[in-house]
Amino acid sequence: MALALSLQFDADASGAVRNVWTALSGSGVSSDMLELGYPPHVTLLVVEDESLAGRLLAALPQLASLCPTSVKLGEVRQFPDTSVVWIECLGDLMALHEAAARLVPLAGIDPHYRPGTWTPHVTLQLTGDVERAMQIARASSPTGLPANVLRLEVVSFPPVQVVGIQDVGLARVRDSGWLAVGDGHELYWEESGNPDGIPALVLHGGPGSGFSASARRLFDPARYWIIAFDQRNAGRSRPSAADQTVNLTTNTTWHLVEDIERLRVFFGVERWVLYGSSWGVTLGLAYAETYPERVKAAVFAGITTTRQSEIDWLYRGLRTLLPAQWAAFRAGAPNAAEAGLVAAYGDLMFDPDPTVREKAALDFHLWEGAMLLAEPGGKWPGQWDDPGYRLQRGRIVTHYFRHAAWLEDGQLLANAQRLAGIPAVLVQGMDDPQAPARTARELAAAWPGAELKLIDKGGHATSGEGMHAAIVAALDGFAQR
Repeated sequence: MALALSLQFDADASGAVRNVWTALSGSGVSSDMLELGYPPHVTLLVVEDESLAGRLLAALPQLASLCPTSVKLGEVRQFPDTSVVWIECLGDLMALHEAAARLVPLAGIDPHYRPGTWTPHVTLQLTGDVERAMQIARASSPTGLPANVLRLEVVSFPPVQVVGIQDVGLARVRDSGWLAVGDGHELYWEESGNPDGIPALVLHGGPGSGFSASARRLFDPARYWIIAFDQRNAGRSRPSAADQTVNLTTNTTWHLVEDIERLRVFFGVERWVLYGSSWGVTLGLAYAETYPERVKAAVFAGITTTRQSEIDWLYRGLRTLLPAQWAAFRAGAPNAAEAGLVAAYGDLMFDPDPTVREKAALDFHLWEGAMLLAEPGGKWPGQWDDPGYRLQRGRIVTHYFRHAAWLEDGQLLANAQRLAGIPAVLVQGMDDPQAPARTARELAAAWPGAELKLIDKGGHATSGEGMHAAIVAALDGFAQR
């Protein structure tokens, strides 16, 4: 395994290379200088597909207006089994990165973004002891450096994988904060894009998964005012469902519907475009059927309505496709009937014994992860490695599904005629193991004015090439009306 260790400094780093080598000497890590950088700053996109790297490079001239004093608009460099596109620019890096991510599908692209003011940096290619390299990267500064380290990043390849860094996202977050919505809840929100653009609300999945910054890549930031929030007890909203004393009784679908309306009033929005995937579709439908006059349009992907049959499919029906994984899931709650597995896991995740809670949350997510990995290009989400996140999300998911999301069975389909006059695009992957296309077809038939886009080889994840492209096209289409 090879590594790239990148350090940014608050002053001229020309004397840093020898000192970095000194800091690494005797550590079991050998290094060769890969790059020594000064202003201008560097943005790079790591692409594990040479043809995709070529497509991105060919499209870069379209970004020239964002780089009025570009030093180097694009260059492909080769690593073993990996192509890396470097973009050097003195313009608006945030706008550049968003635009680049929209030129090619996100599948196979790992974007790295260096925010803020132009800062000197040095990147070293390393081989050897990964753990020791991480220890050095996590240190406040290696011994003897002539400048303060502002940012450290370790990337391993092949395959390209960020080993240690805090994700900063791609879009410029203009403002963020918390909104008190009653019952002791404070919702974390953030807004980005053009405040004079079309208001758009992002509804995250799960339920309880929290907002992902990657959703902002789907919107044209010049045309959309992008508003996102973490639903009750999820993400950065307070209190967290991971707290042992949390009370979820005031966290239901209908509480969330009213929270959305409070957010609309808070931001002074008259009507907005809704975007959501998976559980976000269910929540978006519940809101739109309650407040149809407040919805301008909707783009939904991975269509769900959270009927009991859909819940049963997730936690019982899929065992026919994943028998070994389901057997392990079943064994995690041995005293529960098959029909009561979701409720049993919910109870275990509130057990007084932290060992029991953590095991239940892990077992639950191993089954959920098996569903993700069953689709083309499926990946285990990195945040699921965090026990606190697993507990937070697992408690909310089981809380909602054991109560059938407080919906009458088939309620959202039966009331879809309320959505007449609201244009919508429903994007559905044909290879989606979690949300079979039947529900999408039923919703398209029941919703006057909804257009169904069936994506061949598409899964549940919105990052797949076909899914991503269809969602972006739908949002761009509504922005042009």
